[in-house]
Amino acid sequence: MKEFELFTDTTAMRFTFQERLPGFAQGTLVITACRVLRTRYKTYADERKRHRSFLNVHYELEIATADGRALGAQQFYARAYLNGRSQLKYSQIDASCLRQPQFGEALAHWPDLGLIVWAFPNDPQLVHLPAVVDGERIRAHLPYAYLPAGFNRPEQIDSVAVEVIRYKPEVRCTIRYHLHSNSPASVQTMTLYGKTYATEKGRQVYNHIEALWRESRAQPAHFLVAQPYGYDESLHMVWQEALPGVALSSVLSATNCDHFLSLAARGLACLHESALEPSRQITTGALSAEVYETTSELMAALPDLAGRLQRLLVQLEEDDSRFPPYRTTLLHRDFHLKQLLVHENSARGLAIFDFDDLAGGDPLQDVAFFLVDCHFRDLDPLLVAQMSAAFCRAYELPARSILPLRRLNWHMRLQFLAKAHWYYKKKQLSPKLKAHILRILDLAEQETLFPLEKI
Repeated sequence: MKEFELFTDTTAMRFTFQERLPGFAQGTLVITACRVLRTRYKTYADERKRHRSFLNVHYELEIATADGRALGAQQFYARAYLNGRSQLKYSQIDASCLRQPQFGEALAHWPDLGLIVWAFPNDPQLVHLPAVVDGERIRAHLPYAYLPAGFNRPEQIDSVAVEVIRYKPEVRCTIRYHLHSNSPASVQTMTLYGKTYATEKGRQVYNHIEALWRESRAQPAHFLVAQPYGYDESLHMVWQEALPGVALSSVLSATNCDHFLSLAARGLACLHESALEPSRQITTGALSAEVYETTSELMAALPDLAGRLQRLLVQLEEDDSRFPPYRTTLLHRDFHLKQLLVHENSARGLAIFDFDDLAGGDPLQDVAFFLVDCHFRDLDPLLVAQMSAAFCRAYELPARSILPLRRLNWHMRLQFLAKAHWYYKKKQLSPKLKAHILRILDLAEQETLFPLEKI
């Protein structure tokens, strides 16, 4: 929407923040860079509902002194509304739990722009976030019962260094904690992770992690799972051990991809055989209905691509009707390279993270998600093809010799359409929007997305 263009223009927003934030307008502090980390649009094609549209934007600003000395970064989360609706939304905010940020002000309302802005660690839903990122306040919540000697009592902890790893406004935040002990024990530092949620979902995630951790210890081919260290109700916080290693995405190459992708595929196959039964089930029918709805939205927004999109939907519907029933298994539902870590002891294989979206369904959902995602990781196309072949060769379903590749291709086509809509929702105002979606459609329209002859 044209009304929201300002808020994704990083140059314009750098000047906007500079002019309006305390300490910046006077020139004492200078914003040297502005980055948009995440956007989320809610728009309505129906003119009667158009006034209810809004935009959420997650910013990161680089801050320096007037003479150019770098001071650090500050994140801001903003909501933009139309037709003066920000005034009502602002009046409904409870400001009692706000904490003064390092730079700027905790909460700002710029009614002339229809914009409400929270400065990290303030968040409209994660109201406990200020306590979670405070090294002193978090000491009272550490999972001492799970920690080793020298760290298992509050008086043994000298200090806690806090490192924010990943923050998704209004949803969750992952933090790495570095504990420094005053104990005479030989080890003076240790690291652990905490992941806090806006809701009680963290309790369910903790239970899932604990079950998978126990399974991983009993099955050699299973992914490593970091040991859970408990759940804190007051902070909606899941605690986990820190596993030593490096991200698979940072070491993967043409020379080692067969080895690592085989480990990844066998680990996923073990995950799919898990006894864990999550309450949520994702059927192929539900997937089709969701993609039909989101693709219809994409067709309305990009009418010149409607014909191509419609043909893909028809093809998906026709193919789905021909498939036999599938065996329901546990699904990761966000399985991609960035979720995997190469343990520093190579004999122990790969570790997996992020169990927020576990569900039951067709296991080929995970396989297709992984293969499709590889096309969007800045990898050489030849390497992607090599990775796909290695992965599918190693992925062992009960009837490995008849891996249902036509159904796999169906899932991949579905995932490509989901990617196209995801990009549209996140990057509506990007000048590269059309080119990116055209590339996705080219991939989705291939007659065979995964070459049958490579298995």
